[in-house]
Amino acid sequence: MKLRISEYLRELREGLAATQRLHPVEVALALVGSVLVIMAVEYEWANSYVLRLTLLPIFFAVALIVNLLAGQGPWRRVYRVSWVPLVPLALWPGVTEWICSVSCGLTLGAVLPLGLLLARRAADNRRFTADALVYLRAAVLAAVLANIALGLFEAIIWSTAYIFVFTGAAWLEVVARDAALLTQTLCVPLLFLVMVDRWQRAEVRGGRVLEVLLHWIVTPALIVYTAILYLYMAKILFTWSLPRGGVAYMVFGFTLLALLVGALRPLLDRRRYDWFFDRLSWIALPPAVLFWAGVARRVAEYGLTEARIYLIVCGAVMTLALLLFLSRRTGRYLYVAAAACALFAALAYVPQLDPERMAVRQQMGRAQRIARDLGRLDGEGHLLLTPVPMADTVRREEYRRLYESVTYLWLSREDKVRMAQLGINTPEDMLEPLPADFAEYVHYGLEASPTQTVDESHTSYYYLPRDTLFAADARFGRVAFPERNGSCMRDDTLRIDVRPGIEIRIAESDFLRRQLPRTGLASWGRMTQSDAHRAALLDYSDDHCRILFDNIDLRGCDSTGWHISYASVEAVFLP
Repeated sequence: MKLRISEYLRELREGLAATQRLHPVEVALALVGSVLVIMAVEYEWANSYVLRLTLLPIFFAVALIVNLLAGQGPWRRVYRVSWVPLVPLALWPGVTEWICSVSCGLTLGAVLPLGLLLARRAADNRRFTADALVYLRAAVLAAVLANIALGLFEAIIWSTAYIFVFTGAAWLEVVARDAALLTQTLCVPLLFLVMVDRWQRAEVRGGRVLEVLLHWIVTPALIVYTAILYLYMAKILFTWSLPRGGVAYMVFGFTLLALLVGALRPLLDRRRYDWFFDRLSWIALPPAVLFWAGVARRVAEYGLTEARIYLIVCGAVMTLALLLFLSRRTGRYLYVAAAACALFAALAYVPQLDPERMAVRQQMGRAQRIARDLGRLDGEGHLLLTPVPMADTVRREEYRRLYESVTYLWLSREDKVRMAQLGINTPEDMLEPLPADFAEYVHYGLEASPTQTVDESHTSYYYLPRDTLFAADARFGRVAFPERNGSCMRDDTLRIDVRPGIEIRIAESDFLRRQLPRTGLASWGRMTQSDAHRAALLDYSDDHCRILFDNIDLRGCDSTGWHISYASVEAVFLP
């Protein structure tokens, strides 16, 4: 055991020496970063200076990429000065704003990881997958081993302090804190480099666990999901309808997982389901068409948003991958990674392609177009705030879409500029000219199902489908939504709060006398369960109002008959 430990220590020492020789810039950046982090904590630097330390891991990754690309040839000189842009960038006044932006997140989360894989220049798919797994394994093991060592070190010093009764020493807390900082900023990066160099060009093979996971769990689930998607496409063709917008996310997740499993399969000694993965591109192309149809419907209904722009970019990469893998010659993960890296870099650094700016431009045009169609736009491009006639309620969907676009503009970074262009301060300004009931729908806009709710300040609002709302009696043309979910029973009276100061009271005996003969529940022990009878119970109408209930619970006994125990109200129609 002693000999074994000495061998491990020798390998670690040799690995660190080789890392210092092969990666001098990365090691220097890690050392400088650890010192600066400790100083920032010790001297309590301002947040703006602490944020600038984020540049160090970014340049660490950049230096590693340049190192891999330069090799040991004449381009090595470029690598040795790759840290130089760090100095003016750290002094740039706008760097803290950039670090907090989406561009920095894209750089750290997509551009740099893909750049590391591209720097390996592995055209062979098996080699590309092995390199990706080497990076992943090195990162995970470096973090785990370094933090295990940190935990053991802190256990030793705190146990020693407890035994020898000097737990109150200030230097002890400083040592523990600095050890934690050094572990994350120095030990983890160095161990990562050591492991990457050690496993460079190593042959990666999948174990028994990976084989069971892919062959017996993930792949069967993918096949079942494929069948579901094809059945859904058959339903669309049979009913001649458009796909739901949310199906785009499902297709993207399915295709991404299928491509990932296809990349890992060559690492296994025994492979199953070759018939599926050899034809994966042909199998996944029809769902890809479904993906773009769902995206088109989502954009047509709600306009562009940042999330949908990223979905479109990811869908473009997904479609490109499927098209490339139609042929063995062009099917290379290297090409897919290069396209993804270029697209995400363009989104991050080309101002005209900034997702938020594109979404804001599109939503602004959408809001102006809808307002112009509604006749709610003046000659200067401002929204008209004059009272809206009740006749416009038939165009409530267009008002709802206008409100959605205005709300999105208000939440964007350019909210003040866009609101000024529309002549309003907040989205609520455009609700003021609307009738109260109409404004509630425009504000919440839920139509999916009678049981769908929006929670605001612990108040639930229930909405009916559009056709049901306009199917009310002519004498009850104005719809109100109760401020409380449901109702209450007090003194044998059903009480429903519609508005502050407006309460509808219906005697329980009158309600049951009207409704029970229509439902087949006139006597105890005889209960009709048909949908028609239940619907009749939930639709109440008298000379003063019409009430549509979501649910009514009745209790009964032999002596007193039926009683209302609970009632949930969807809408109240008033004269």
